[in-house]
Parts: sequence; C-alpha cells; structure tokens
Amino acid sequence: MWLKQLGLKSLYIYICVLFLRGGGLVASAQSLPVKPEPELEKISNKKAVSPKTGYNSNQLSKRAKQVEQSFGSDDAATATGFVQIGDDLTGKGEYQKAETYYKRATAIYQSSGSKEELANVQRKLAKVQEEQDKVKEAIGNYEKAASNQDDPLAKSLNANDLKRMQAPDQERKEEYARKNVEMLSQSKYRVPQVKVELSDALNQLAVSQSLQNKQDEALKTLSRAIAMDDQHTAGKEKVIEDLSKALVKDNKYDEAVSLQLTMLATADSTRNDLLKINTLIQLGTLYAQQNKDTAAEQNLMAAYQLATALHLTKPAKDALLQLVDFYNNSGRSAKAQQLSIGFLDNLDTLLAKDSSLLDMKAFDAIEGRIQKLEEEKALQATLLQQTRRNNYLLIAVALVILVSLVFIAKAYYTILKRNKKIRLQSLRREMNPHFVFNSLNSVNQFIAENDEIKANKYLSAYSTLMRTVMEHSGKDFIPLGVELDHLEKYLSLEYQRFSYQFNYEIQVDPLIDKMELSVPNMIIQPFLENAVWHGLRYKKGKGLLTLQIEKKDGLLHILIKDDGIGIEQSKALKTVHQKQHKSLGMENTRERIALLNQLYHTKIGCTITDLSAPGQQGTLIDISLPVLKYSYETEHA
Repeated sequence: MWLKQLGLKSLYIYICVLFLRGGGLVASAQSLPVKPEPELEKISNKKAVSPKTGYNSNQLSKRAKQVEQSFGSDDAATATGFVQIGDDLTGKGEYQKAETYYKRATAIYQSSGSKEELANVQRKLAKVQEEQDKVKEAIGNYEKAASNQDDPLAKSLNANDLKRMQAPDQERKEEYARKNVEMLSQSKYRVPQVKVELSDALNQLAVSQSLQNKQDEALKTLSRAIAMDDQHTAGKEKVIEDLSKALVKDNKYDEAVSLQLTMLATADSTRNDLLKINTLIQLGTLYAQQNKDTAAEQNLMAAYQLATALHLTKPAKDALLQLVDFYNNSGRSAKAQQLSIGFLDNLDTLLAKDSSLLDMKAFDAIEGRIQKLEEEKALQATLLQQTRRNNYLLIAVALVILVSLVFIAKAYYTILKRNKKIRLQSLRREMNPHFVFNSLNSVNQFIAENDEIKANKYLSAYSTLMRTVMEHSGKDFIPLGVELDHLEKYLSLEYQRFSYQFNYEIQVDPLIDKMELSVPNMIIQPFLENAVWHGLRYKKGKGLLTLQIEKKDGLLHILIKDDGIGIEQSKALKTVHQKQHKSLGMENTRERIALLNQLYHTKIGCTITDLSAPGQQGTLIDISLPVLKYSYETEHA
C-alpha cells in the first residue's frame, strides 16, 4: 500500500526496466557482486534525526485522535480540530485533503451560527481551492468570508482577494495583491496569523509578477514571503518552480540558478530541510541542463543523502529518480543500477523510520473511523428527520381529526340548539291555542247568558291582546314593559268573566326601567291563569290576585300571590277526568324554563309555595331570573 501511495511501485518497475534495457548491462549485473554506494553505507549507519519539515510529523494523528474523541459530544472542539488538520495538510501541500476538512468545519460552524469562525474557515477554504485552480469555488468562498467577517482588516483582505480572482488581467491582480500586502504590512498586530497572511499575500503578488515576466521583482517578493513565514513553504515552492521554469524557458539559466541558490540559503537559515531537499533537486536539474555534470551530481546526491538520512521516503524517491535519469543520460547506467539497488535494499529500514509515513498511517486509520462516525451521524440525522416527518404527519392528522371533531361537535351543538329553539317556539305557540280555547269558553258563557254587550266587549279586548301577543310570538325574550302590557290585558279579560270572584293588583318597583329589562315571553301568564282558574275561582267570597315585580340580591323576582283555596284543596276538587290529564299550561311552562336555561344559561328559577300555615290561604309563586338588559334579547333572538 505504501509503495503505491509514495509512487515507489512505479520506481520499482522503472528499475526493472533498467535491468532489461541491454544484455551487456544484465550480464555485468549478473557477473559482478553489487555493492551499495559508499555514501549510502554511511547514511544507513547514521542515527535517525528529526527533520525540519515545516510541520510536526506526529501532529496529524494527534489532531485526528482529538477529533475522534470530541466527535458527537463537542461540536466546537470537533470543528477546531478539522481546521487544524486542514492547516497541517495545507502546510504539506495536500490541498485536496485540506479542502475536505475545511468543508467539514464549515458545515459545523454554519449549523452552530459561529459567524466569525465560519468566515475564517471560508477564507482558508478559498485559498486551498485557489491552489487547485478551482476559481469559481474560490471566488464564492472569498465572497462569503467577506460577507460574514466583522473585522475591518479581514473583511478588506477577503474583498481584495475576491476582486483579484475576478480581475481580467495580471496587472489588476497584482494591484489587489499589493493592496493586501500594504494593509498587512501596516497592521499594528504582529501575531503569527498576520505574518502568515502577509506571507500568503506576498506569494500571490510574486505569482502575478512572475506571470508578467517581472522575474527580478517576483524573486524579491518571494524572498520576503519565505522570510515572513518559513514554516509553510508548500505554495512558495510551486512559485519557485514556476519562476525557475520561466527563466529556463527564456534561457536565463544563471538567473534560475541564482534563484535556487537564494532559496537554498533561505532553507539553511530557517533550517527547513524539506525546502532544502527540493531546492537541491532543482539546482541539480538546472546544472544537468547546463551540462555541468559535477555540480549536478553533487546537488542531486546531496538531496538524496539528506532525504535518506532524515528518513523522508518520498523526497528520497524524488531525488533518486533525478539521479537515475542523470546517470543514464550521462552514460553511467551501472551507477544508476547500483544506486537503485542500494535504495531498494534500504527501503524497509527507510519506511520503518519515516515518522511522517507512520503518522500518515495512523492518521488514515483514525480518519477512516471518523468517516464512519460521520456516516453514523448522517444516518441518525436521516432517521431523526424521518421520525420528525412522521411525527409532524401524525400531528397534522391528529389536528385534522381534532378540527373535524370540533366542527362536528359545533355542528351538532348548533343543530341541538336550533332544535331546542324550535321546541321552545313550538311550546310557546302551543300556549296560544290553549289561551284561545279558554277565551272562547268565556265568550260562549257570555252568549249563553244572553249578555251580548259583555261578549262583544270581551271579544274586542281579546282581539287586541292576541294581536300584541302574535307580534312578539317569535321572540324568546321581550321587554318587561311589553310583557306587563300583555298581562294587564289578560287579567282584565279574566276579570270581566270572574269580577265577582277576585280583584287584582300589579305592583312594579319604581326603580325598575320596564323597557330596559327583558323577561321570557309568555312565562308569567300560565301562573296567573292557574291562580284564577284553580285557586280564586273556587274561593268562597272575593279573593285578591297580586303580581309584584322587584329586584332583590341581584335578581329580578316576579311574585304571584293569591288567597284562593290553595294547591291541596284544588287537587281534591279535581274530577277523575281532570286528574287523568296534566295541566298543559304548567307542563309547557316548566319545559320552556328548562330550555331557556339550557340555551341562554339564564338560571331561571321557580318556587311554588302552598300557603297552608294558620291564618294563611292560597299560593305564592316566586319566579327569579337574572337582571337582563334588553340587548341580551337582540343577541340571542
């Protein structure tokens, strides 16, 4: 697996081709014992040293372990870990992997609403996308970073980088890169992050200058960039390589060598071993192109020996390939073969001691576990979303059912209320025929007595009463004054027939506004009728019927009192036929009172007292009801 990752598999095949290239070479290889290069023998016996590579070789696996531990329990720590891993991968030049980790951090910061952290990681994401020539994506992230950033300096940096990416020519790009350099140079903060930003801005400026063939300016700018930040050289090495190629293309070999020697001095002064190895390889290649074989071999061998001594497998492989090509091109294939075999002989030891490979192996293992955790989290999120969707659906169905039940219940109670109103109107209208029949009996009696004058007078008063009663027959409540007018007319009719049996009085509290208050329609009349027909009618001598209306304890009391024979004597005088038929008027009235209470919550009460105590005779009826304004009727009629 490691051979494939490091490109060593291709190296192995390449070495095999060298052996099969010609019979003489093969013969010499078979007949002579092959010894490794003396330099390799010295190197293999050296004690391992820690290379200065611009990043901690054990840092990736440590950070990945921390992310694994915080994953799912501490999103802030997980996002921070992702950013740090992305930074380490960026320092190694692994921009594609770094982009993946920055995107993971971005997702967490977006969900948590951490605006400043989101802006910072979006800028990092834009930078690695720019390194991969993902122009559209980089422009989008620079724009988002500028929008989300509150710090004026950071906001301006992102805005200038956005304009630089969108600029149509290198001259404009150089202008915006220079603006960032100037702003960062003038910044009063000298924290590491500002230095890194300034180094990046100088690097971008060097790129624009190089693409405009301003090689001298680009070289100076690049030197400043490396001096400002000697730990993150991956992007600068690419610029150095491109700048060197441009100089070679123009046959400016001396300038290209001078550039590489400057970088070599920078690598020595900063003790950046990776930069030194890559620079030595570039120098060796340049000398080989100039046919300066001795200098070429010395630099390539120095790069190879340094990489091998530091147990850096990939840089050692790169240097070896350049050396093999150099020896083959210079006609020293046996030397190339000998060097290659020596590398393969020492490969196991090199791999075993390469801390960066061990770290990457541990990192890849932890990364695999993190990916599984992310997959599990995504699955849980999907299941949670599905559960929520199902819950919302159930809630929606329940709400629909509940609303339907409410409407059904409302419709049911509306129908029930309407039926009760219809029943109430029916009961009220039943009273009219009952009253008509009683009145016709009275007219019949006057006719039987040949008293036409009384009959005509009775009919005239009766028709007036019926007209007013019919006018209000469709209402459940009418003004107290209107009801008293009905009752006055009714009592006058009964008095015409039984004037020898009773007198009557209507007493109303003068504080009561008769037209302001409302009372149930045709509720009082049946009680007056009972008092006349079943109480006073059979009394020996002339009785008294009193209708009194008063306010008491917040209620309106309607008192009907007579000094007739009383309830018990009235029952005793009933015929067998009368006992078999209940009083229509009283049954009707009781049912109407019950319906009114159900429909309007009026709490109308009615108590009937038989005045049978010594010295008393007759019946007392007390109808109590709330004091209702006439507006109540208009609302419920």
